[in-house]
Amino acid sequence: MKKHELFDDLDQHSKNTNNGLRKIMLENENHKTKAHAKSRVTFITFIALILISLFGFIVLFL
Repeated sequence: MKKHELFDDLDQHSKNTNNGLRKIMLENENHKTKAHAKSRVTFITFIALILISLFGFIVLFL
């Protein structure tokens, strides 16, 4: 009875899914990223205003 080797399965799987560097690079180049810039700027502005107001209250009461 043959022992089951985990690494044999990994080697066989990697040989079947050999894409090649050029194909991977083209897939990465064509990948469209989601634009979250507007929501990120709004969030950072909101946090900055909260921090400024908290700092103002601390200075006001000291």
